[in-house]
Amino acid sequence: MSDIDSILCVCVDRVLEQMFFETAIPSETVPTGETLSACVAFDGEASGRLEVLAGVSLARELAASFLGEDPDALEMERDVYPVVVEMANMIGGTFLSQWRPDLRFHILPVAPAQRDVPAWQNFAVAGGILSTSLVIN
Repeated sequence: MSDIDSILCVCVDRVLEQMFFETAIPSETVPTGETLSACVAFDGEASGRLEVLAGVSLARELAASFLGEDPDALEMERDVYPVVVEMANMIGGTFLSQWRPDLRFHILPVAPAQRDVPAWQNFAVAGGILSTSLVIN
């Protein structure tokens, strides 16, 4: 595992633990079925993008934990997807501040993941699998 992958792994676990009350354990398993995704691009002294992919049921559970709501009361577009977007933003920001705190970055508006990246890091989280991919140009 590269230094960048190791930093990303720590950042994913930190964000999930602090903001979603979950633990992320590296896994070889990939998300299956319907998924939600978000991509956070950044530019500045270095550029790239972080993509996050989660199964719908895991995304709903994480949103419920983050919002302090009953998972069954959440609507996908109004409640769940915005939390996936915010999770991607938090993981991306945490990664950038840990990876190169000496550089200045500008985080661009979040978009759906492009899913054309060469490698994904997968994490087992109670309720499913979360995948992340980081591309630095």
